[in-house]
Amino acid sequence: MLGYGAARLTGQGAGLRTLRGVYFGFLVGIPVAGPFGLEPQAILTRKGGELGAAFAQPGFVADQVYLEAPVLLRVSARLGRLRLRGFGGPAPAIRLGCDVRGLVASETERPTCGELQVTASDFDLGKLYGFGIDLRAGSLLLRADGRLVEGRQSLGPAGSRIRNRQWVGAVGFAF
Repeated sequence: MLGYGAARLTGQGAGLRTLRGVYFGFLVGIPVAGPFGLEPQAILTRKGGELGAAFAQPGFVADQVYLEAPVLLRVSARLGRLRLRGFGGPAPAIRLGCDVRGLVASETERPTCGELQVTASDFDLGKLYGFGIDLRAGSLLLRADGRLVEGRQSLGPAGSRIRNRQWVGAVGFAF
């Protein structure tokens, strides 16, 4: 699966600017019963966004890299060669890295993620919801997905309730 994600931080005191980047991973479809199935996945993605008033120094973007391992429940319906899918489930993620960069050209004193308390925890048990369309082409299955990933781990100062949120459009294939 290869996609494009638009992430931002949500909650009171978060900035409005989004962070865009690649969404890449692998999945396994496991039929369970009738239209139901499971889809364990491994995804590498960028999250974060503009740090707002809740952080000590607004005007910076937190650029975070995560390894997600969603385990999704899938329900699907066939329409000829097409299959419509709805899916959702937990999306545990481990932060692999975090960098802060300024929104202006001159970065005289760039803070670190630790100084801005962006790295309260490197583990996030998020939620993932989405829909997709599959098209069978011989032995190959072409896929297109739209998904929303909502983080549950608060970032920033204690009690800030600022979290990661990411909208993703992805395409892929299965065999």
